[in-house]
Formats: sequence, C-alpha cells, structure tokens
Amino acid sequence: MKVLRWVWKSFEFVFVVFVLLFAILNFRSSIDSSGLFGYKGYTVISGSMEPTIGVGDFVVVHNDGFASVTPKQIISFVSDNIVVTHRVIEPSEDGLVTRGDANEVKDVGHVTADNYIGTLKLVIPYLGYAIVWFQKPWVYGIVMALIALRLLVAVIYKK
Repeated sequence: MKVLRWVWKSFEFVFVVFVLLFAILNFRSSIDSSGLFGYKGYTVISGSMEPTIGVGDFVVVHNDGFASVTPKQIISFVSDNIVVTHRVIEPSEDGLVTRGDANEVKDVGHVTADNYIGTLKLVIPYLGYAIVWFQKPWVYGIVMALIALRLLVAVIYKK
C-alpha cells in the first residue's frame, strides 16, 4: 500500500510540475515576450505543415539567433500579427523564404530578424488541443473544483 501511495504522489507531483511549466510557457509566449528561458510554445491551428506537424500539436521553439537559421529548418515567425510555423526553403536578399510542407506555393513575404521568433525544438502531438480545452471557463472551473477537493481530502486524511 505504501508503494502505491508513493507512486500516486510521484505521479501527482510530476503532473503538477508538467502543467505548471506549460502554463508558464504558454503565458510567456506572446509575440512581444522573451519567453521562458528563450523558449516559446504555440498550438498549431492549421494543416500547412502536415504530416510533419499536425493540427492540435504543440510546438516549442527557441530563439537561436536569426543568423544561425539554415534551409530545411522549421521556424516560427510573425506574419500579419499571427504566429506561423513553416519550413525555410532558401535565403534571399530580403530574408528567408518559407513554405508549409503541405503547401504548393511559397509564403508571401520574407522572414527577417524583426519577425523571426525561433527555431523548432520540440513537437508534442495533440497537446495543443488540451491547452485550448483547458482555457474554456467551464473546464477551468471543474479543474479548480478538483484541486480544491484534493486539498480537502488531504486535510481530512492528515488528521
């Protein structure tokens, strides 16, 4: 029984740390923010990078410096106040030419140091769906109620 309790408490701890880190990462990922230690995370909302990155996936990018970006790397950048994650096709005099893997045509405009966010470091399939789901008020309310219930049970059984 003690082993089972230890496993459960370990799972709870890891889960809470995981959720907390992704909440902070999500919060610090606005366009004008520096991110969490230079890392930013975004939920993919289009299929332009399929099959490499799918709708609902969560991508984590890091700003390694615009000068270090090479062709075939996947980067995130701002285009018309929207974060876009596409593959670099080639450099040009005006910046980097990009295209989504599922797209037939190159992106309009070029990525420059001013609109570059970062280079892809990690893709977590389907996590973006969970993040969007948890932002709904009724889900947030249920989660807060479950946390309160868990704390209440801990206080009651501690006595």
